[in-house]
Amino acid sequence: MFESFDAFRAHCGAPMMPVDQCPICSKIPATTSREVEDHSVRDDRPPESLRLETFVEGGAGGELLRCPTCHRLYVSEVIFGAGYFDYYASWERYDDVEALFNVAWCVAQRLPDRRVEYVLPDFFPNHAIVSFKDSDGWSALDRNNRLTAVNDKAALAKLIDSAPPRVTGDLDLAKRYAAFVDWVENPDDRRQDTFQSIVWRQPLSDFEQQRVDEARAASRVEAAVGERVGEHVRVRFWVTSEHRLICRVITVQPDGRYLREDTVTADYLPIAENLPTR
Repeated sequence: MFESFDAFRAHCGAPMMPVDQCPICSKIPATTSREVEDHSVRDDRPPESLRLETFVEGGAGGELLRCPTCHRLYVSEVIFGAGYFDYYASWERYDDVEALFNVAWCVAQRLPDRRVEYVLPDFFPNHAIVSFKDSDGWSALDRNNRLTAVNDKAALAKLIDSAPPRVTGDLDLAKRYAAFVDWVENPDDRRQDTFQSIVWRQPLSDFEQQRVDEARAASRVEAAVGERVGEHVRVRFWVTSEHRLICRVITVQPDGRYLREDTVTADYLPIAENLPTR
């Protein structure tokens, strides 16, 4: 059933009634969870959730459940903790089979020979953006499970042209999209949400300390900010790159294309090297 979207949709079907008419699903929130830590249990599931049935088994990491009455689907995922009996389990309902096909659990089933790390499911129509634990960079996964590397600006532009994303209707989505395109273009830059998060080389000379103090006075480093400008969304954030502190603005257009503007607020900074990016 995971070999293509058409096969998945045929196997899953569609809900048989509105959610508020189902005696089971109408009582279950869209997202519920259970957490066990150090013999303490927190469980916000209603009794009706125990009536959900296994629809597709997925091993120890989770499974796909279905309501026996209306056939709505729920993804159940489990993360095991440090203690022997500790774990966190979540259940999330999906009315949209297409959205379900691109969630991380389903992507892992679609690519059983790969170690999926992250999934960005909601940027591009007909594609999920995926990263893997055993390789760098991102790939676009289409509805027939074909992977295309998205590891530079040219590959990203080709993907945008073939499947223009619609992300400007939601500020948070546009901010995440801007972060993604920046990662593709500038994978070695480090995102900074506060000035205090910048890691400096140690020890600092008097001259280097002066450069740091001047950069602090000249900059207002903060977390990413998104604002709507007509049909576009401007996303402003801060990065360090090649010993420079940069205020970067990415303007996202309605068709997913974007413009980048960099303002260097300080340079020749004693930034520590060989740190993980992003």
